[in-house]
Amino acid sequence: MPGLPAIQLIDAKAFSYTGAPIFLKKLFQPIFPRNAIAISGDYIAAVRMGPRPPHPVESWAYVPLPAGVVSASHSKTNIVDSEALHRALTQTVQRTGLSGKEVNLLIPDLSARVLLLSLESLPGKSSDLLELLRFKVKKNLPFSVEEASLSYHVQTLGASHLEVILTVINKSVLREYEGAVESLGLEPGFVTVEHFGITQLLELQAQDWRSRSTLLFRLAPRFFTTSIHHHGFLRFYRTVEKDYSLDQASSLTPESLFDEIYPSLAYFQDKFQNKIEMIYMSGLPTGSERIYAAIQRLADCPVAEVRTERAGATGSGRVNGDQMNQMFAPMIGLELGAS
Repeated sequence: MPGLPAIQLIDAKAFSYTGAPIFLKKLFQPIFPRNAIAISGDYIAAVRMGPRPPHPVESWAYVPLPAGVVSASHSKTNIVDSEALHRALTQTVQRTGLSGKEVNLLIPDLSARVLLLSLESLPGKSSDLLELLRFKVKKNLPFSVEEASLSYHVQTLGASHLEVILTVINKSVLREYEGAVESLGLEPGFVTVEHFGITQLLELQAQDWRSRSTLLFRLAPRFFTTSIHHHGFLRFYRTVEKDYSLDQASSLTPESLFDEIYPSLAYFQDKFQNKIEMIYMSGLPTGSERIYAAIQRLADCPVAEVRTERAGATGSGRVNGDQMNQMFAPMIGLELGAS
């Protein structure tokens, strides 16, 4: 996918066993599936994209989930009520009319860990690098490193400065989400956390964002995620659990949102002696211009919104703008980015 490290996609089959970079599979699988499913704590959503540019949204559907059916976590059981989830998945897939067997699957950011690890040099073999990463990360996981599946991307920041973007997920958690989709006779060919779909949407909306120090903030049901890119490299990633649902969006205030963003701004300025030059936000409802303007004043830098239509997504008039930008944006970003 253009402009994004391979780590941002987890291969549902190779990921658990080899840790192989996903672009290797892409070379041998040039046709990216045009079906995508997102499993959230509040809903199930799916899209079917058109096969030809500009890849319009041909159909879409979502089904709300009762509280407690899915509870995203790094280490605990995520799918609490598998029967209720299966019913919701079945309804969503039927309403969307997904064609083909393979689908892209997006899971909550809280289900996986994304870590940044500095290295002085790389081992000669990928297997040795994986062992080194396991050793470095084992004290930072809420579960045994033996239970972890790892995938990585190496960033070369300088002649002797290497940094690894490491995505870690508990094998049993990954299997929960895979199994839920497989129970419908579908194959989760690619699995990724939702924030990476939003990152790809930003890539399509603002091609120059990597030349700046950019903060991307996404508000999602039950959590928010912040990432910072500096000179084109991912330098910060943070997901925080929050008691929030989509129907509470009207109660958000600029001050409460800035309180969530400020620690990331302060960390970046302290560590890199630079200010954030641009903030992009996703997941807020239509009509949040007042909030963006207030955060722009508080952060003293421009603030813009990541939206699907600005990245070239088109669809039928039946599509509600807020639903597209809150529920469907990660899937659409993933799909359009694979074009």
